[in-house]
Amino acid sequence: MQIIYFSPHFDDAVLSCGGLIWEQINKGHEVSIWTIFSGDPPLENLSEFAKELHSKWQGGEENLPNRREEDIVSCNILGVHHFHIDLLDCIYRVDPHSSFHLYPTEEAIFSTVYDLEFEPVELWTNKISNMIPKGAVLVSPLGIGNHVDHQITRRVLEKLNQPLQYYIDFPYMVREAIEIDTFIPKGYAQQTFPISKRGLKMWQDGVEAHQSQISSFWSGNLEMREDIRKFEQKYEGINIIIKK
Repeated sequence: MQIIYFSPHFDDAVLSCGGLIWEQINKGHEVSIWTIFSGDPPLENLSEFAKELHSKWQGGEENLPNRREEDIVSCNILGVHHFHIDLLDCIYRVDPHSSFHLYPTEEAIFSTVYDLEFEPVELWTNKISNMIPKGAVLVSPLGIGNHVDHQITRRVLEKLNQPLQYYIDFPYMVREAIEIDTFIPKGYAQQTFPISKRGLKMWQDGVEAHQSQISSFWSGNLEMREDIRKFEQKYEGINIIIKK
C-alpha cells in the first residue's frame, strides 16, 4: 500500500504519527511525508512576528534551509520518503494587492483563514492533484488547534478524489480542551493502531531531529519524549480517523 502523510510544516506529520509511520514501513508499506508549506520566504519583507520566530528557532536567514535539513534527518531516522512542496508558510504570506501580512501574530495563525486565500487554495489543489499517484491513501491533519495552514491542508485534500484518512494534530490535542468528535467528518470513526516500544522510541527520535522546533512546545527533549509517551499511552497506540 502507498501511503502519503501530508504535513503542513516540516514537523507536523512526525509529531503526530511518527510511531505509526515507522510501524507501517516495517510492515512493508511504501510511506511518504509531503510537506506543503516549505517554500523559502522573501526575507526582505518579514513581519515582526516572523522575525521573532526566526530568532526563537535560532536560524535567522538560514531558518528554512536548517528546518529542511532537520526534516531530512528526521525522515531518514524513520525510513520514510520526503517531498517538499514550495508553498509559503502562513507567517510569510501577504495580501498580493497591498503586501499586508495576513497572519502577523500568534493569535492570527490560530484563527480563521482569510477569504482571499480561497483562490490560492484552488490553485494549490490542482498543483498537488497532479503530483499524487493514483490509488495512494492520503492522510490529512484534522486541523485540531485551528492553525490556518492545517485548516488549508485539510481543505485542499478534501477536494481531491482520493481515499482520505485523518490524523490527530499533536501536541495541539493534548494542550487544549478539545472535543475531537467536532473535527471528525460524517461517516468517519477513529481506529487505533498499536505502537511497539521500538516504534515509540523511533517516533521520539524522529521528533528530536526537529531540534529548532522543540522550544515551541517543550522545555527540552526529555519533556517532549514524556509527552509523546503519554499521548501514545492515552490511545494505546495512535488513532487514525478512517471511513466507516
